[in-house]
Amino acid sequence: MAKGNERDEISGICMDKAHKALRAAKTIEEKDSCNSVTLAYYCMFHAAHSALLAEGVAAVKSHEELKSKFSEMFVDTGRFSKDVFNLMEEAEKNHHRVEYEPQTVFSLQEALRCIKNADKFFDAAEKLLSKEPERGRGRENQPQGAGGATTAEARRDRRIADLDEELKVGKNKYFPGTTEFQQQYNKANELFRLEKERGTSDEEARRRYPEAMAILLQAVAHQSRNRQL
Repeated sequence: MAKGNERDEISGICMDKAHKALRAAKTIEEKDSCNSVTLAYYCMFHAAHSALLAEGVAAVKSHEELKSKFSEMFVDTGRFSKDVFNLMEEAEKNHHRVEYEPQTVFSLQEALRCIKNADKFFDAAEKLLSKEPERGRGRENQPQGAGGATTAEARRDRRIADLDEELKVGKNKYFPGTTEFQQQYNKANELFRLEKERGTSDEEARRRYPEAMAILLQAVAHQSRNRQL
């Protein structure tokens, strides 16, 4: 069984896989809802595996074993919400439908719901990991991630990266006044807010994220035209 830093490193690799699966699911949610649903499940799977590895559990050999051990170690002891854990059960059923029922089709709304559930599970797993005992990483007072960043900072950095990717994928796809454009507008505002929290100047943020800036300018122009009507 891996010990100390090696165990933490392997756990971190799994959490990184979870995050990449979640980002990929969001990237293809409109073009390929079925694979998006499967990626949402694998986000949960890797996040759960990461928590088990961080706790010192040897690598599991099946999905059923992972769920059983995770439930026993975290859900039954009250360290992880049963309701959130049940989201993984639902996600696995959807994944099986994609794998074994070729006729299965998921709507965009269904895919978005699956991704939202994966987001919730990922956040809960990340919080669980942040509460684990120190394991000789030289951390003090606050749990830290790679490069010495605190868990909160790492979560913010991942959210910024996700928003940037989603805005790039949606570039020039939606028109002002539509629900989809409003969602992009909200993401752009959130992105700039998070960068401001990180200490980035407004000028640097505008330079770094042209897609987000373009959306804000489109929104201003649209509002101006409406006032003139």
